[in-house]
Amino acid sequence: MQKIIDTHQHLWDTSILEYPWLEGFDLLQQKYTPQDYRDAIVDINVVKSVHVEGDPAETHVVREVE
Repeated sequence: MQKIIDTHQHLWDTSILEYPWLEGFDLLQQKYTPQDYRDAIVDINVVKSVHVEGDPAETHVVREVE
């Protein structure tokens, strides 16, 4: 099976942090955690991934990284 490096994935919890740009994107306005990601790639041979910040509200930038 081919090894895959996922070069762009976002994780967020909109119940904890604000993401103003998500307004109007109902499908995206939900929690997406590391476990959700693991569940999504269960049948794919992802060996590495790169977490990309999700552009939270300015006051939540540090909390997102934490």
